[in-house]
Amino acid sequence: MRLLRILIALLVMLPSLSSVAQSCDHMLLFDGYNSFIDCGPGDNLNIEGQLTVEAWVKLDQRFAMQHVVGNFDQNSFNGFYMAIQNQALNCAVKDSVNGTKSFNVYQVPFNVWTHIAFTYKTGGRFRGYINGKVRIDVPASTTRIGNQTSSHLIIGSAPWRPDTLVAQGNIDEVRIYNLERSANQIREDMRMVLSTPQSGLIGYWKMAEGTGVTTADLSGSGCNGNLSGVVLPTWQTAEGPYGEGSCYLAAPASSGVLNFPGTDLEMNSLQSCLDTFVVSHLQCSPNVLPVCCANYSDSYWIIDRYGVLNPVSYDLNFSLPPGAVSVTDELNPTNIQLQQRDGFSTGTWTNNAFAVSASSVSADVQFANTGVPGQLLLGTTGNSALNNLESVNSVAASVVVFPNPADNSFSVELSPSLVGSTEIKIYDAVGRIVLSPSVNIIDQAVVVETKNWNSGLYYVTVLSATNYYVQKLLVNKNVD
Repeated sequence: MRLLRILIALLVMLPSLSSVAQSCDHMLLFDGYNSFIDCGPGDNLNIEGQLTVEAWVKLDQRFAMQHVVGNFDQNSFNGFYMAIQNQALNCAVKDSVNGTKSFNVYQVPFNVWTHIAFTYKTGGRFRGYINGKVRIDVPASTTRIGNQTSSHLIIGSAPWRPDTLVAQGNIDEVRIYNLERSANQIREDMRMVLSTPQSGLIGYWKMAEGTGVTTADLSGSGCNGNLSGVVLPTWQTAEGPYGEGSCYLAAPASSGVLNFPGTDLEMNSLQSCLDTFVVSHLQCSPNVLPVCCANYSDSYWIIDRYGVLNPVSYDLNFSLPPGAVSVTDELNPTNIQLQQRDGFSTGTWTNNAFAVSASSVSADVQFANTGVPGQLLLGTTGNSALNNLESVNSVAASVVVFPNPADNSFSVELSPSLVGSTEIKIYDAVGRIVLSPSVNIIDQAVVVETKNWNSGLYYVTVLSATNYYVQKLLVNKNVD
């Protein structure tokens, strides 16, 4: 019977301090002076008729030409590279006969995390992408890509002169595919750390090791990278707006409810909008937290929008883990804030909105007329956990209310860790305090009489020095 009572108990835990930021991953810093990654012979990549190259970069403006990745061979008709030249995305592909196809397209900002990519298909198109947007679209060669280069694949500098044309700043998440990826494929995956096999992926340097002098090629091609140069690239904690999690692309969008399965976010609007939206739910903390709140969600969301970009506002519904919303915040939903910043920012959270409703039962939180896109983080000035409770606090502790339903009395049973310096309060269904019996509970079981209470729903809350718990109680005067 006691086991059954424990199983039916609803436990809500809240740390007294803000969530500790959990880094998404690691990255590498290139110092701009003979600092690069050598991934071995470029012909191991076996690129023929199609090619896609992607990377996240945050570079400064010290040099006019900064190579990101490539195996370009100046002495033969082989190879490719992707670089930043005076803030322009500069990409080149050599075919096996006719020479080089290349383009420059603005603008890649300095000192801002930016996703860059290009796709190439023999006899088709040569396209450049900045943050998922097609910025240039030109014809590709009709002759296959040259792949017999003797040059090594290099990350962070020019393949033919690793000590020059170097990158100054951060590079992360370098990927090479032997196929032409679509715009939607690039948009949907660009903020995601890859964890499952991807079609056509023949080179993937996640740079997640955080230590050592090598970084693995996780594609299976075996082109592991050796940190090289006079000054080796330096490991750092990742700060960019990407990481492990889930994502979903919806295109085209329209008025009404728009679902993004797997991301715990739903959008709703009465305005017509035919743009493409991508929601990414990152299972880690952003690089910095706002200063508004007592506690924050241990994950965050990013909404990317592609299309006409006319002004449009959406109602947003977040589905949080069970128990993540407290009774207090359900009764005062404006305690929960939606912090916002630009989709590529690593700086201050500049905007906020207040929830219009929140449920401690379903753990749903709603915001009305919220502008998108951008990065979104939940915080509370109340006492919701806003998180996966198991990850917030692994200490075993419980509050059991029995019997439930109750008639004339019930008991609140506490685990030993909660005895002493613990406050019990009981609220009715509209948030009025009906009982606050004790501040220093010295017994593990506290009996509460309900003879004069009305039948209905009540909330039994227990506040200790470090955690907050809630159990719903049904008082039914007709209980046998």
